[in-house]
Amino acid sequence: LTEQLAYEKNVREKRLRAELSQAKREKDFYMEKVDTAKKMARYRERNERTESAAADESSSAKPDRNSKTSKSAISDAQDTDEIRRRFRQRRAVKPTSDNASADIDQDLLAKVLA
Repeated sequence: LTEQLAYEKNVREKRLRAELSQAKREKDFYMEKVDTAKKMARYRERNERTESAAADESSSAKPDRNSKTSKSAISDAQDTDEIRRRFRQRRAVKPTSDNASADIDQDLLAKVLA
């Protein structure tokens, strides 16, 4: 009889620990989603402010070729529900002279193969 009571007590405690850990996991998951939603709201708000500032600036001055928002980007934004990021392209790198590296390579090959 005492063994059965001890067993039932252990089972009850184990079930309680499992329920508590499940509740903690659910709470952590929910809080993570809440934090993500807050971050996305702040991100959208910041983007709206910068876009409205850029729109005000572009309406008062002539359009800049290198500005973050271009007419095509704005029309794309209107076509899609949400644009997450805009990336500016970098300038092309001018090729360096290959003759200097070829001379070095020839010298290196001569030393290695000799």
